[in-house]
Formats: sequence, structure tokens, C-alpha cells
Amino acid sequence: DPMTNKCVYCDLRVARKNGYYPSLTTVLKMAYSEGLERWKSDQIIESCVELQEHEKSYDEFVSGNFDDHPSQILKNYKKLVKNLADNKSKIARETGHALHSAIETYLKQGFRLTEIEDPQTAGMFKSAKDFIDANVKDILQVEKVFCDDKLKMGCRIDFIVKTQQDEIWLIDWKSQKVDPNKK
Repeated sequence: DPMTNKCVYCDLRVARKNGYYPSLTTVLKMAYSEGLERWKSDQIIESCVELQEHEKSYDEFVSGNFDDHPSQILKNYKKLVKNLADNKSKIARETGHALHSAIETYLKQGFRLTEIEDPQTAGMFKSAKDFIDANVKDILQVEKVFCDDKLKMGCRIDFIVKTQQDEIWLIDWKSQKVDPNKK
């Protein structure tokens, strides 16, 4: 809310009606919606392929269901695929949250290494740590509410830092699974 400088969580219709600014995440979602939709579709396709790897779920699906009406078989299959895709999305959210927490701890503890058990999160943290160590001189703010009348945007910034070159950067961490073999 530009009047109170506080975050108000609401849908875009309410935001527009009340003059609230969208968050950076909302803006990025709109800008990258095609990529996000492609990612969601990929998760569903991968879940279809991976369904056979989950023997218990696949066995429950195929055992005895062939006497069911074809529409019921398809409905059951779609439910299993959706559950697998939803689980993949949940894991992605949890990994993003774990990465954010690790980075925040690292910065708050004065650039001291944080132990991370999950290999996926540890790999992403290493990339973030390398970026931080090469660029960040000082942490100015953590989890700062930010509204800008010129940009017409408001958000909660993860970090405001001073770089090695004495520039001020606003950082909002985002994560994605990266194929280590891809160049």
C-alpha cells in the first residue's frame, strides 16, 4: 500500500481498484508466464513418464481397473499424474525456501559457511555463495518492504547490499533446478 508503505496481499483486481502496487514476484510471473507454463507442462509430462517408476502407484492404477469404464480409468490416471506433478512443485518450493534460508543465514552470520544437507540445495547455495563472495561487500537491509512510486511497484526485497564497487543492489533470490551437465 503506497500510503502506509506496508505489504498488502490481494489479487490484482483488488490491487488495481485500491491503487496498490504489484510485487516484483507478480511482475516477474507476468513477464515469464510463458516459461512458467512450459515448466508446469514439463512437470506433467515428466510425471506421466515417471509414473511407471513409482511401482506402487502404477500397480494400484493398473490392477483391476481395466473392468472400469474407460473414462474412470483416464480419470484415475490423470489424478495420479496430477499428484506426482503437484509433488514435484512442492519439492521445488521447499528447495527454494531452503536455499533462501541458507543464503539469509550465510549473510547474517557475516559470510560464514552454512552446512546444507540436501545436495540439490547445497549445489544452488554454492552458486549463490560464489556470487555473493565475488560481489557483495556489506549487507544493508534484510527482508525490507520496498515501494517505489516511479516504478509503481512494491515488494519485500530479500536483501539490499553494497557491492565491492560501492553500488547499491536490491536482491530478490529466485531458484531453479539446473542440469549440471548442460552448458
